[in-house]
Amino acid sequence: MIILDAHLSPSLAVWINESFNIPCFSASYLNLKESSDLNIFFFAKKQNAIVITKDSDFLILNKRFGSPPKVTWLTCGNTSVNKMKEIFEMHLMYAIQTLENESIIEISK
Repeated sequence: MIILDAHLSPSLAVWINESFNIPCFSASYLNLKESSDLNIFFFAKKQNAIVITKDSDFLILNKRFGSPPKVTWLTCGNTSVNKMKEIFEMHLMYAIQTLENESIIEISK
């Protein structure tokens, strides 16, 4: 399961579900949009999920509390939904495979 952090478009979760057949939910859908990073982190931990985020706070939480959740850290800056789809098309499956053995992966573009 993938959880998209609150600052990523919820439409990306639907697109990931449809394009990759991977359960993916936005923080908004999970009623976590107004939650702290810590609350989202521990929710994801209980679900054994992957969090996709642009927020480096999740890296700190992962180092402090361990994995799960696994973290995909997006460092591509602010970009359009269409550009994010292109990035995921190029890197999402590789990121998921890498996270089988790692706790954190960075996707820059």
